[in-house]
Amino acid sequence: MKKGFLTIILISLLNCNSKIKTNGNNFLLGKWTMIEFSNTLCNYCPKVEFNSNHAGKIYTADEEISFTYSLNEDNKTIEFSGSKYFFTDKEYHYSTTLNENRIYLELSSKSGETYTLTKYKKINE
Repeated sequence: MKKGFLTIILISLLNCNSKIKTNGNNFLLGKWTMIEFSNTLCNYCPKVEFNSNHAGKIYTADEEISFTYSLNEDNKTIEFSGSKYFFTDKEYHYSTTLNENRIYLELSSKSGETYTLTKYKKINE
């Protein structure tokens, strides 16, 4: 009985910093906070919202910027179009990390442009 309980606790602890499962684009949906752009921390952190209709918005201090996106889970890439200041390269490789109650989304393009976004993990995710 104790071995089974300890095994469950150990597995739970090991999963604290694990990669998250990306079932469809559900993990991507919602509002994220951009915390880093090409190794520069944000003074004012824009919000990035991904919607289920493959459209999104970036909320800066001054404006709201619309974009569209397409997720390819096989290649672990996201293609963006329509944004004039952010995600200026078309295709970004993505990786996700779960750390306690936050999800981190790392985006990097072939040209070296990188973004780090984060959001709180929902209980049912």
